[in-house]
Amino acid sequence: EKGSMVFDINDQVTPVVLEYLEPGWLEQTMQCLINSGFKQENILQVGREGVGSMSAAFNRVFEGVYGFDLITTPYVFFVTNVTFDKHVPAFLAAALDEYTDVVAIHPKFISDHPHIRHAKGRDYVPFVEWTAPMIRVDALRDVGLLDEKLPYVGQDIDWSHRAKLKGWELMADGFSTVNHVYLRHTQNPAPITQIRGALRNVYQQSTENRLIEKWGTDWRKLLCPSNSCG
Repeated sequence: EKGSMVFDINDQVTPVVLEYLEPGWLEQTMQCLINSGFKQENILQVGREGVGSMSAAFNRVFEGVYGFDLITTPYVFFVTNVTFDKHVPAFLAAALDEYTDVVAIHPKFISDHPHIRHAKGRDYVPFVEWTAPMIRVDALRDVGLLDEKLPYVGQDIDWSHRAKLKGWELMADGFSTVNHVYLRHTQNPAPITQIRGALRNVYQQSTENRLIEKWGTDWRKLLCPSNSCG
């Protein structure tokens, strides 16, 4: 509850789920959202034919498929192949309610990036990942969408930096945890995971070229001060 009013997560948050074709992942994530109180009809799913651009899939939510005008909640919860306890979305939304300078908050998980992996409380951070961020919709309008020339990696640090240039802050929440597996790191990854990994490698050089074009040859220091980005 919030004060004397009954809190309904559906009034606050629109979940956007990236569809995974690896067996079981999408179903697990959807069940976690249902357990958190989301109505099935309020959960948006975006696909990339299993292996395509994450940036393009997410952007399509706001470019024609659904559109900004159809997102009536103040926050959007973008989730990939994650599972979580039922309280997590409400906790993240409460943090954005409290910290009005924060554009996006990311729950703690076993991340490649130490400021998310080791988050203690609600901490300001240099960037958020695009694994399970909750984002302020008005700020998405202000900052813009993901750079589709960064289809697999780099879009998160690029977007985070653009947000900071607009005066927004970013946050990690150590009180909220999601379970996530970088599927490319698993033993015996599914064939579709291997294909997606190969495509990621194909785009590695063009991704780096794009980041250099936008932010200079020292883009790693600027966008990823934790020195944990590829």
